[in-house]
Amino acid sequence: MKIDVANFLIKTDVVCDYIPFVSTATNFIDLFQKATLLPHLREKTIQESRYYTHLTEKSAVRSVVLLIPVFGNLIIALYDFGQIQYTHKDIALAAIKKGGFDFSRASKKLQDDETVASAAIRKKSRAFKDTSPRLKSTKEIALVAIEKNASMFLEASESLQADKEFVMAAVKINAGVLGFVSKSFQKDEAVVRAAVTKAGYTLAFADDTFKDNEEIVRLACDHSFGQALESASARLRDKEDVVIFAIEKSLPRGRGGLFYSPLAFASDRLKADKKVVLLAVEKDGLALRHASDALKNDKEIALIAVRQDWRAVEYVAKSLKRDIDIAIAAVKQNPEIFKRFAKELQVDPAIIAAAAAA
Repeated sequence: MKIDVANFLIKTDVVCDYIPFVSTATNFIDLFQKATLLPHLREKTIQESRYYTHLTEKSAVRSVVLLIPVFGNLIIALYDFGQIQYTHKDIALAAIKKGGFDFSRASKKLQDDETVASAAIRKKSRAFKDTSPRLKSTKEIALVAIEKNASMFLEASESLQADKEFVMAAVKINAGVLGFVSKSFQKDEAVVRAAVTKAGYTLAFADDTFKDNEEIVRLACDHSFGQALESASARLRDKEDVVIFAIEKSLPRGRGGLFYSPLAFASDRLKADKKVVLLAVEKDGLALRHASDALKNDKEIALIAVRQDWRAVEYVAKSLKRDIDIAIAAVKQNPEIFKRFAKELQVDPAIIAAAAAA
């Protein structure tokens, strides 16, 4: 029967740490080897020997404390008890599930364990930073982190960052990765298409040639509720059919959340185009804020905008804020705004009736 000498020495050293007086002798030997033997060994020799690796990783402070019988053993025992979750796989998994587990404190063995690392990353993506070099080169583990946090792409190994197949997989699960890939991939049409199809806003990270590519810009607008128009070239933001396409893809007010109307990103020429502005305010009354001053003074446009969203009354021209039709359109949606109109409108029977019926 063949004896694994390295494993025997490691286990003996670990057990002896908890035995008073014996630990004094074994740790004196450990310190002696650290001071006289290890400095003269080649790094490759140390890496190839599990026992030498164990000696290298064992803290000199730990060995010094263990030179003190009983008291030193007690201190180390208490410390090790507190560290057990960072060295024992099952306990670590349970701790990760509960939350609050600091993966950076885990043992090298656990940082190289796919199950533990994957669980830690799913709980907190930044745990990927503390995984072993082997796992940073493992596609499946890297993608788990990237799915939760695009910036984790930069923590993957250089070989993965240069692998187009991996980059394609990454942008398909988290399009924001396009902002972290190399410029060569930001110029790669297949990568850019995959990213903007997943999330159109990533057009902002693509090479400028794609921002002037009408097909790519339309694709991005189609997958961003028109918001990608902001990243399009000046030429395309001045192209009527492209701007109209973006507006048509936008969400109606009430469903759009914090999204701006794509009219905000159109050229000044198109912000003064009645056809374009009408289409925009029909979708989102607050788009009126982006219209030209002349169109803010256009009653037809102002009325449509206020009917779509009473808050658009803030952006109508001053001369129209005394218009009874616009006042009624706003009051029907929000009677409280009644107090904000001119005094002559506040006593108008039609407005009073609209406010009472709202």
